[in-house]
Amino acid sequence: MATVGMGVYVHWPYCPSKCAYCDFNAYLLPRREDAFSSYTAALVAEIRQAQRDGELTSPLTTAAFGGGTPTLFPAGDLLRVLAELRGVGLQAGAEVTVEANPGDLSATALRDLAQAGVSRLSIGAQTFSDRLLGAIGRLHTAEDVVQAVQAAKAAGLARLNLDLMYGLPEQTEADVEEALNRSIALDVGHISAYALELEPATVFGRRARQGKLALPSEAAVVAMGDRIEARLTEAGYRRYEFSNYARPGQESQHNQAVWQRGRYRGFGAGAHSFLGERRFWNLASPELYARRLAEGQSVVAGEEDVSELAMGEWVYLSLRTLVIDRERFRQDFGRAWSDVFPAATAWALDEGWLLEAGPCLLVPPGRRWLLNQVAAPFLEEGRRRPGTLTPSAETG
Repeated sequence: MATVGMGVYVHWPYCPSKCAYCDFNAYLLPRREDAFSSYTAALVAEIRQAQRDGELTSPLTTAAFGGGTPTLFPAGDLLRVLAELRGVGLQAGAEVTVEANPGDLSATALRDLAQAGVSRLSIGAQTFSDRLLGAIGRLHTAEDVVQAVQAAKAAGLARLNLDLMYGLPEQTEADVEEALNRSIALDVGHISAYALELEPATVFGRRARQGKLALPSEAAVVAMGDRIEARLTEAGYRRYEFSNYARPGQESQHNQAVWQRGRYRGFGAGAHSFLGERRFWNLASPELYARRLAEGQSVVAGEEDVSELAMGEWVYLSLRTLVIDRERFRQDFGRAWSDVFPAATAWALDEGWLLEAGPCLLVPPGRRWLLNQVAAPFLEEGRRRPGTLTPSAETG
């Protein structure tokens, strides 16, 4: 059997501003001049700590830098972290993804990223309407997106993703259509399209509670999502996860491993890790995180044993990819699908939530908006039959 690899996620917690919808562990840029260098030193210390504890093992197959705004950090800091990961076992040619804001990408910064070994750039476009960009708190313009994509290609970064959002306040189907057409015209290989989720602690969450947020109707949001799938499919993109579309060979390797319950180790303030049967997460405060590591202390804020949830969680993640591969389930758990989920499967097929397709079960187009309803019976039935995940050779 081939050696099973693992992925790495690195969290940069700082941003120039906080978007109205954002519920990520992100903070405004610090005033302290040494904040970036001390945070980078903490990341390196945590990587070394994880290696000593056996939580980070070679080969490392993917690395993803998210935030926050990772491209705000000096290229030298990114190089230092990547060098540390390569010392542990980050494979040559491994997919290295960095999230970026369009307005922060200079030609020099993009060349530095390419030379550092970054192979994939995920650009937060969100929309191509300057009106909507201002309303959601973004600092860039639609033209910044165009220039960022062109500059990234010129720098040699050929694997590009654009993040789009729909269901935004006062967003119309025409706004969505414009975003799709302009994204396709930029000829990027990957497009992510996320429906707005109202989180209680965000600006939008507070406005919604006060009745001050003009949101599209649920029917309008569904229509936007359906149009996104139709238009991108027409343009040669394949929907390989609920919110993600790619041209052949352009799928995110890191995200695919996560959806298959592959092991990954997260580094940075608030980062989460998953090591098969154990999930844990770090302290949220960047300052406390850096201080604890400087003192040689643990930065784990909480953890849980997920072995009892493994089978149900496997189904939930598979549903997000719109395909349940029953043969892969058998390989991962050593159990036949029909022995574990007889009742939930019968219900889902009878009600039309799933369709038979050889060894796979498919989520039909009309039911893709109701994945939680489909998942619930499987999560419950899987909980009654706890099982230990045996990673397959393909994981990661």
